[in-house]
Amino acid sequence: MKNLKRLGFNAEERVVQYLKNNGFAILKRNYRTRYGEIDIIAQKLDTVYFIEVKLIKNVQYLPEAKINQKKKRALKRTALMFLEETAPNENEKNTEFWLIAVIESPKNTQKPSISIIHNLSL
Repeated sequence: MKNLKRLGFNAEERVVQYLKNNGFAILKRNYRTRYGEIDIIAQKLDTVYFIEVKLIKNVQYLPEAKINQKKKRALKRTALMFLEETAPNENEKNTEFWLIAVIESPKNTQKPSISIIHNLSL
């Protein structure tokens, strides 16, 4: 179990570096509420991004298959709680939900690649 957590942490670190290198500010990591957790909350310009990170070792499965309806509901509720806590007086805030997959090559022969699914349908 410890090895799995370490792999997930390393995937999140890779995504954080990618986001920072592309002009995003990281607002929160592993933001938890009673509804669930969001791996990364970032901002660029006037948009807040709620990001779920998945480590993909088996490329036979699409990253979207890793998020079921229950997880999508939890993401949405958790994001609403974050917005209420951080900007309660702002009625409209631009938001996007992303799924970012860190895809490992078979047998780790190459550097992992990053695939982004923008505007994840919740």
